[in-house]
Amino acid sequence: MSINVVVFKLHDQLTPDEMEQNRRRLELSLAPDLPTHLLVEIDGFRHMEPERLTETLAFIKPFASALSRVAVIGSRTWIKAWIKTGCFPFASFVEYFDVTESDRAWIWLNER
Repeated sequence: MSINVVVFKLHDQLTPDEMEQNRRRLELSLAPDLPTHLLVEIDGFRHMEPERLTETLAFIKPFASALSRVAVIGSRTWIKAWIKTGCFPFASFVEYFDVTESDRAWIWLNER
């Protein structure tokens, strides 16, 4: 079975224009006949700022029902804990991977 994987690299200094570009890119990437999986690489967010991270990821919300899996790659322990406790607000199948585990993230995304 084929899947559609969309990749985003996000950082803590995204501008409103970049967030809108991300939203449009995700919207145009959705394929009605294929499961869509999302790979989000997060850079920055050195300090615990869940509200700011939620704002950065807000472009995903309108498309949450169209996403089958979301893999988040990062290097921040607080983001991992935030996801593991169910705080990722836009998808039910979310898994966190350390930056050293990007190969595992791709394998997980391709399992379904």
